[in-house]
Amino acid sequence: MSHPLLQQISKAEPGRYLTEQEVYRIASEDEFMKPRLQAAKAAQEKEQVIVQAAIKATFKKFDFSVHDYYEGKCYRDVAMVYRYCVFSMLCNDTSLLENKLLYWMRTIIQAFEFPGRNDSIRLTYAGMRREAWNHLSQEHARLLDPYLELAENVLPATGERHNRE
Repeated sequence: MSHPLLQQISKAEPGRYLTEQEVYRIASEDEFMKPRLQAAKAAQEKEQVIVQAAIKATFKKFDFSVHDYYEGKCYRDVAMVYRYCVFSMLCNDTSLLENKLLYWMRTIIQAFEFPGRNDSIRLTYAGMRREAWNHLSQEHARLLDPYLELAENVLPATGERHNRE
């Protein structure tokens, strides 16, 4: 993690987007952060379409009709993972994502009886990764992809690795 402001935020609120003032400060103090800051801004702008498309694909494949209340909670949880991925990308730190969110989140989601269990979890996060490639520029998707891939691989409890085709 190169910038002191990112270090400070990672201790207090690692799953949030930066404010315009924070982006300006980091960009003015560290020229090398500009591509990551631009990718984070683009990812933030596309969050809703990316997360909703991933969830919609999962709900289409697996029968969540008896679990109507999952949709809102699903969006909340998937968006939280997405935001942590974006922040971890800014920090260039996969351990932040793993240690502050993914292993804890995996324990929580495994306790639920989701239709399709690990298959629906994997499909959701693989879908989020695919949708990021569909909605972000190649450069921005390339910067974010290792973090989305990590979420895709860690959250299903099987520990299997699935790479983008």
